[in-house]
Amino acid sequence: MWRRARLICATKRSSPGYVFCTTILAYPRPAYRNVHCDFWALYRRDFENVGVSIIHLDPGIDSGDVALQGRVEVSAGDSIFKVKARLAQLAADLALEALAQAREGTLPRQPQDSGDSGFYRTPTARQLMELFLRSR
Repeated sequence: MWRRARLICATKRSSPGYVFCTTILAYPRPAYRNVHCDFWALYRRDFENVGVSIIHLDPGIDSGDVALQGRVEVSAGDSIFKVKARLAQLAADLALEALAQAREGTLPRQPQDSGDSGFYRTPTARQLMELFLRSR
C-alpha cells in the first residue's frame, strides 16, 4: 500500500488535467465536496454515500467530470479510522485503474449534476469529538 500511495502523489504532480481525489460520492456524482468529505457523510450518518471519486480537473472545486467511482461498506459502529483505511485502499486501487485507462486513452468522463451537492468546511473540534464518541 505504501508504494501505491507514493505512486498517487507522484502522478498528481506530473499529470496535468487529472486529480486523484478521495471524496464522498452519491452515484452518479460526489455529494460531499472538500477534503473533509468523509467526515461529513459519517457525521450525518449518510453511510450509503461513502466512497471515492476520481475526477478530471476543471476551474471549480471538486466539480470536474467524474472518471471513476467506488463505494465502501460502512456500518453504524465503524470508527472513522476504519472507514479512512478502507477509503485509502479504494483510492489507491481506483487511482491505479485511472492511470492505466488514461495511458490507454479510455478514461471516462461523466459530467456531474451540480444540483444539491455541497462544499463542506472543516469540522469544528466539537463536531470531531461528537463523531469520535458516537463511533466508540
